[in-house]
Amino acid sequence: MNLGGSVSPSPSPTYSNDPFNPDVTIWPEAPDWLFPAVMIATGVVVAVVIVLIVMWRKSVIAERQAKEAKGPTEWVDLSKLDKKGRWAEDDEK
Repeated sequence: MNLGGSVSPSPSPTYSNDPFNPDVTIWPEAPDWLFPAVMIATGVVVAVVIVLIVMWRKSVIAERQAKEAKGPTEWVDLSKLDKKGRWAEDDEK
């Protein structure tokens, strides 16, 4: 049926609305700079992550060594602390 002189396209367009199987033949070619740019960006991100992991590991080791060098914690008897925050031993002096 031909209404008002409209002409149907001679070869019907072939496209797929299926999101799981897109028609890749209609995609344009990637620019030449895209692959090197993505590879450089990936390399920079990997280098930064490696540096951050090394710095984190060194800080954990330094913190552990500082804790070991500090020695054991001296415990205090909190039962001698009154409600006003003073020690019962201070009142005796």
